[in-house]
Amino acid sequence: YKIPEFSMPFLNELASIHSGYSLRNPYAEFQRPNVGWITPSHIIAQNFNQLPEIEVKLVKNITVLKPGDVLLTNRVQFKAALFTAEDTRPTLASAAAWIIRPDPQRVDGSFLACWLNSAQGQKALYGLGNDFTTNKFIRKEDLANLRIPLPSLQEQHQIGSLYACLTKQKNLLEQRFSLQQKLLNALVANI
Repeated sequence: YKIPEFSMPFLNELASIHSGYSLRNPYAEFQRPNVGWITPSHIIAQNFNQLPEIEVKLVKNITVLKPGDVLLTNRVQFKAALFTAEDTRPTLASAAAWIIRPDPQRVDGSFLACWLNSAQGQKALYGLGNDFTTNKFIRKEDLANLRIPLPSLQEQHQIGSLYACLTKQKNLLEQRFSLQQKLLNALVANI
């Protein structure tokens, strides 16, 4: 068996990197919510169902998420998730996340999220994390210079498909557990 060869390009050669959105008002002040809002907890759980809504005037410099974007939390713990649009409303990520928009001709988004969450990817990300404060964070410039091991696009698609299936299975199992727990609580409450 021959170990496949792959290149190690910088992330900024494979994708553009964008900042998340910083809220100007607290949640309670929103009168007419018009966009979905992704926080680090959604990214860590890799679950974008039932997102909260916020009110934002969408202007040119705000990055609205697109299916296939990879979201990476940029503070304390570094976790990645592939954004898939569950509905058609515009969706924004918080400023506590980097939005990585992969070039689909070079890198598969599911593969990229999988690698960033792998032991190898986590080691690389924690090596980038700044220690100037009590909470680690990743600067955009450092993330752009992260080297990504890149197998062929076909291999990326295979790995990414498996990763997407495992993520979906994990979310379904968590939903099932939550429903079973609610059922058990209801049964106990009736005793």
